Amino acid sequence: MHEKIDQNMPNQMLCELDIKPGQTIYASLRFTFSDTSPSVLNNNTSNTTTTTRTSSLIKKPQTDEVIVAYQSPNHESVKIGANIHDTVGELIENLKAHPQCQTVGQYHISCGSICISNEQPNRYLCTYGIKPGNVINVRGVEKTPVQQSNVNNRFTSLYTVNELSRSSIYDTRPIGLDNLTNTCYMNSALQCLA
Repeated sequence: MHEKIDQNMPNQMLCELDIKPGQTIYASLRFTFSDTSPSVLNNNTSNTTTTTRTSSLIKKPQTDEVIVAYQSPNHESVKIGANIHDTVGELIENLKAHPQCQTVGQYHISCGSICISNEQPNRYLCTYGIKPGNVINVRGVEKTPVQQSNVNNRFTSLYTVNELSRSSIYDTRPIGLDNLTNTCYMNSALQCLA
């Protein structure tokens, strides 16, 4: 199908030419340049040159690239690229190799509502349902002791962020069901279930 777009009708819509969404358009473009600088050899003060250039408006082939947005514990942001065919281990190694993404703790990796587990380093990113062009959010968490107390037993134990994240971040159960010794959480959980 060969259609010419009339340049005297700049408001003409592509749908008026029966072009459908997703259709590929090939176009030969003609650019007109005006040179207003005076020419030494020619007494004309204005030269107009017409140049024809051919351009293809084809969509570039989709790559398997995703954007990795890393946020450090001190809230600095860095964006790097990754491939959906990389494993979680390769992604973590790429992060560790980047000077601004190094952390002594672990990485919390997610893409939208998808949580990516550090405990499966051989799993490919595409197996989590990540598509090309998606943004993977990575948060670096330092390993610092976090104090958590158990009110009933009257003792305080220290957990690292790594130990807490295993039990709370990747678990989809309500938090009240994780802490069954605390009656406040237990009552809250039971009220939610009722």
